[in-house]
Amino acid sequence: MGKFDFHSLRTAYINFVLRDSTLSPTDMQDLARHGSLDMTMTVYGRARADRMTEAARRISEEFCVPSAPPPSDPPKREKRNPCGYRKLRFY
Repeated sequence: MGKFDFHSLRTAYINFVLRDSTLSPTDMQDLARHGSLDMTMTVYGRARADRMTEAARRISEEFCVPSAPPPSDPPKREKRNPCGYRKLRFY
């Protein structure tokens, strides 16, 4: 089990602040009461799997080029997405 102390509450609060896309980096730093934005982003900021998964999906769509129509009797292959590429797995 995790520990519950002032530092964990502060980390959770700062990550809620970082989630708000309407705030500027300076606003985030001020709300965290840090002397530098680097402290806010590197020490307290945490990566979120849901945001990274969504970003990877959007980026892959940018590079997705529709493939040519398959021949009339294609050999059996693994199922592919509409772009003709294997689906990415996100863990």
